[in-house]
Amino acid sequence: MIDFTKPQIWFTYGPGTSDDAMIEHLLRAGANGVRTCFSYGTPDVHADRARQVRRIAHAIGVDVAVIGDLQGEKCRLGTIR
Repeated sequence: MIDFTKPQIWFTYGPGTSDDAMIEHLLRAGANGVRTCFSYGTPDVHADRARQVRRIAHAIGVDVAVIGDLQGEKCRLGTIR
């Protein structure tokens, strides 16, 4: 279990961090959290990403947290319908 009272190292899942070797490298280097941006992709894509990260973490014996980053406020111009 991750101790959230201690410093955390997070990385964002994306094109440069999506292959198994890179995820393993980041986890072995001390990352203990992964952020996936819910603005892109489908729920199935995000679930697959979480499963991939957890599978790799389990294989190397580390704990990892996975969070989904929800889109925040947007400054919009014009009428919202």
